[in-house]
Amino acid sequence: MKSTKALTEGAMMAAFTVVLLVMAVFIPVIAGIGSLFIPLPALIFSSRYSLRHSISFLFVTLILSFMVGNLIGLGIAISFVPLGILLGYSIQKGRSKISMLISSTLLSLVVYVGQFIISIAFLNFDVTGIVQTTKAQMETFVTQLTNAGVEFPEGTMDQLINMVDLFVIMIPAYMVMMALATAFLALWINIPIAKRFGVEAPKFPPFKDWMLPRSLIWYYLIALLLTLFGGFEMGSFGFAAVLNVRFLLELFFILQGLSFLYFFSYTKQWNKAIPITITVFLFFIPILFQVIRFLGIIDLGFNLRQRLQHK
Repeated sequence: MKSTKALTEGAMMAAFTVVLLVMAVFIPVIAGIGSLFIPLPALIFSSRYSLRHSISFLFVTLILSFMVGNLIGLGIAISFVPLGILLGYSIQKGRSKISMLISSTLLSLVVYVGQFIISIAFLNFDVTGIVQTTKAQMETFVTQLTNAGVEFPEGTMDQLINMVDLFVIMIPAYMVMMALATAFLALWINIPIAKRFGVEAPKFPPFKDWMLPRSLIWYYLIALLLTLFGGFEMGSFGFAAVLNVRFLLELFFILQGLSFLYFFSYTKQWNKAIPITITVFLFFIPILFQVIRFLGIIDLGFNLRQRLQHK
């Protein structure tokens, strides 16, 4: 009886997934946001049935996605359906939301890295060629402007080329950031909806109460020392590793800084729109980005929120 119910509900959820997938593939306006709802059917199904049923659901959904959306549809399905199954299975096992965020980030990272490798190996995605073409176009553009009478500071071309090289070096960190954002948004969007379908899901602690491990400061200090005195050459593996670690640690400090901002806003009874507005402008004002990062480091290092509570 339970197998029949699982088969029926699985068919319904697979059809629901395909509908969401079609919207993401063929309606570009909502593709980005719409894709984040694709884990929902898998989440609901896998929270109610065994892992064996969930794996069967995954294979059926991937086959349907390929039939409907070809390789694009299959790629989107691979990015989000396993994520939904992981979230549903984690709910079934009673795992915390922080644990779900970590495991979902790791899964998304594996998927993104796998897709990147496949695109290079089988889809003729030539990273080196793209980099060289970009550099050539930049040189041509700067030369044309120079011939037209535009003056550039000395070393401008070298700086632009270094920016391109730096972007390539930072690809691993960008992938981790994308994986974390995907996992967080998938949780934030789909868990509340799943609750309306009777799924018993855990809650995140309030963002204002988030506290990351203080050990991150020591890791960051080590990364800074390696940057200054490690003697790594530009483009070397050591240089890329240290740079990516620094980037990720700084991202964590920004999250900690934002958490403290929301805590401070709550303590001082500010209007809720104030920290939200600051968060939005964070992406447009570089100096604000640095201030929030520094605030996160100070909060971790000196327990600012505890000091405020004791006043």
